[in-house]
Amino acid sequence: MPATVKVHLFGKTGWIGSQLLRLMVEKPYEVTCSDSRMEEREQVERELDAVQPKYVIIAAGLTGRPNVDWCDSNQQETIRANVIGLLTVVDLCATRGIHVTYFGTGCIYEYDENHPIGGRGFTEEDAPNFTGSFYSKTKGMVESLLHSYSNVLTLRVRMPISDDLHPRNFITKITNYPKICDVPNAVSVLHDLLPLTFVMMEKGLTGVYNFVNPGVISHSEILALYKSLIDPNHTYQLVNKEVLKTLIKAGRSDNCLDTTKLESALPECQIPHISVSIQDVFTRMKKNVRKNILLTGGAGFIGSHVANFLVERYSFYHVVVVDKITYCSNEKNLDPSANKPNFVFIKADISDAEKMKEIFETYQIDTVMHFAAETLVDNSFNNSNAFTNSNVIGTHTLLHCARHFGVELFLHVSTDEVYGEVKDGIPRKETATLTPTNPYSASKAAAEMLVQSYHHSFHVPVIITRSNNVYGPAQYPEKVIPSFLGNIRAGKTCPIYGHGQHLRNFLYVGDAVEAFDLLLHKGIIGQTYNIGVNNEHTVMSIAKQLHEILGKPMNIEHVKDRPYNDTRYVIDSTKLHLLGWKPKTSWKEGLKKTIEWYLKHGEYYWG
Repeated sequence: MPATVKVHLFGKTGWIGSQLLRLMVEKPYEVTCSDSRMEEREQVERELDAVQPKYVIIAAGLTGRPNVDWCDSNQQETIRANVIGLLTVVDLCATRGIHVTYFGTGCIYEYDENHPIGGRGFTEEDAPNFTGSFYSKTKGMVESLLHSYSNVLTLRVRMPISDDLHPRNFITKITNYPKICDVPNAVSVLHDLLPLTFVMMEKGLTGVYNFVNPGVISHSEILALYKSLIDPNHTYQLVNKEVLKTLIKAGRSDNCLDTTKLESALPECQIPHISVSIQDVFTRMKKNVRKNILLTGGAGFIGSHVANFLVERYSFYHVVVVDKITYCSNEKNLDPSANKPNFVFIKADISDAEKMKEIFETYQIDTVMHFAAETLVDNSFNNSNAFTNSNVIGTHTLLHCARHFGVELFLHVSTDEVYGEVKDGIPRKETATLTPTNPYSASKAAAEMLVQSYHHSFHVPVIITRSNNVYGPAQYPEKVIPSFLGNIRAGKTCPIYGHGQHLRNFLYVGDAVEAFDLLLHKGIIGQTYNIGVNNEHTVMSIAKQLHEILGKPMNIEHVKDRPYNDTRYVIDSTKLHLLGWKPKTSWKEGLKKTIEWYLKHGEYYWG
């Protein structure tokens, strides 16, 4: 082969596409990535003519968000991506003599009388017999059409498995299902198979290949290893296929794929049997998922809830909490974790660069969850420098350490207040312009700019979150709900800023914790996620509800408003919903839990 060969990739941001990109770094390829929509023929044509690649790899298409059920509800979009777009690229490549490697699927077969469980597997020549999901229907249809093109290598990937807990990893998917159907299946271990892509491409192979490991493995075999080596607390329930059908919208295929053709084409390559390969997967995964998490602000309200959850839920994570213990934080918040072997508390200021370097080095920090911040808007009007020091300089200090020590994730916790006042009522998406209106939100927006700059300039892997007002047990009684609760119990008046009609959405802390857990494991690097609910209340309404629940007569006092008080914040959390998060706690239930906690602990908890 020549010193450099041009390879053009479709699907650079996808899960498999991004892995192919990393592998190609070590190859003598000149790699370019498509910016065109595959179904836009003229765009693709111009791109191919400009690049003039020898090889095209297509790792693009729709598999569903978060699973194939989505495709059944979005059939036209699925057709455009999985059929029209694919055929467009293949056809244009065929007219230019360009070899195409296409990642298809093996989810087009279902065990039948000729291919029973434990019997012979489906070969590349067998006609698809599974159309239980619209996704599989489109993939089977397009594969049959590709037979008319002699320039295409189709690699049938099935239930792909990686060495991490990526949301597309089949292991991750089944660990999120409380009920599973235990059937042996062919699977693709990407560590073993993806490097073979380039061998087959360079050989000029075409036609269809079952791109899976030899043999089959059941869900319970996988989960037994996961429970043994990764998460001993994992639980699941086995159900039959009839029960499973009631839990999902689209059908799921089960099959064994014959790998004779693949192994014959690559006699120089040893593809391990799945029973051997899955052991190696979990050996690598055990190393990959062992996290040393630095959680800043962990003695505060939200941070402590997240810290306690992670320590309890993931015994194989080491959680290092740093908090300088200001008036609104409390080491008691961390009592549930205090004696756990995977927990450490350090009293320190995140602005102390030398101390932060020491912590990163001593505990080999690979993940940062940055909750530490000055957050009370009222205080920001009177002492804005403190907000700059903590929220901006502190964040900058952590980012410098994250870059220096090469962390795998920097999860930065921001606020919906960075969007500013939403007068038009249109929920703000993550791409909206930031227009903060007070020193607190301005400091959080400034911190976000630093986080994004470290991502773009230094490739620090970051995720940013922006959430609604969070409420719940152990919140310091300066925020509206615990403040009003304390005043009502003490027979004091509840101060209402201005007219009291300012609107806020309130997110229960337990739901916020689940959102952070999801983003820690499934969030996409470089992305920002809103964490919001449709649970809007005025300050006056909250005062009225709390008085009624406690059986006390309304006792409020209108006081001078803030220098500027945003009337409303509204955010769109669709992006997070697509990852699988939905709030579970109703306002009534969350308020009940909060009140019960304060009735039990609130009077003496902060001394």
